[in-house]
Amino acid sequence: MWHQIVRNIRSHHEAEGNAIAEGWLTHVPRGGYKITDAGRRYIS
Repeated sequence: MWHQIVRNIRSHHEAEGNAIAEGWLTHVPRGGYKITDAGRRYIS
């Protein structure tokens, strides 16, 4: 069900706690998502 998780990230991108809203991911047009430096720090 990973595809549902990815859809939820995009659908709720402005919600507090969302990986995009928190700055951990950035949307790459026609490519998906890219982890940011902040995202790397968060998971380490």
